[in-house]
Amino acid sequence: MIPYQSKYTTTLCVRNLTEDVTREDLKNEFGRFGNIVDIMIPVDFHTRQPKGYCFIEFEDFYQAEDAFYSLHLSTFFGEKIEIDYAKSDWKREIQIREQLQFLKESCNINELKIKCIHALNMSGI
Repeated sequence: MIPYQSKYTTTLCVRNLTEDVTREDLKNEFGRFGNIVDIMIPVDFHTRQPKGYCFIEFEDFYQAEDAFYSLHLSTFFGEKIEIDYAKSDWKREIQIREQLQFLKESCNINELKIKCIHALNMSGI
């Protein structure tokens, strides 16, 4: 089954990555389809280990589309990867989640409530 597709995003979400996959590995594999603007590999807050997925942003939609159709459900580092188009605001969501995780770890509940409200106000949500 082919996942939901958006005509307006240049970013792919790649799932089922092994821990040893690096930005360079991703750049080599996905860079065959066009210019890569950014690669983000989210890591666990505590362990600093990769979470098993990444976001790859291409210069234009057609490059992302080529990579999607060529690599979705292909084998990469011994695992079958799943690819979907990322939501257009994926970077902001990741940043907010990381900020909230940090706040949760470093504050008591009252401080957390105040800082969360401030973070949401600053993000424009």
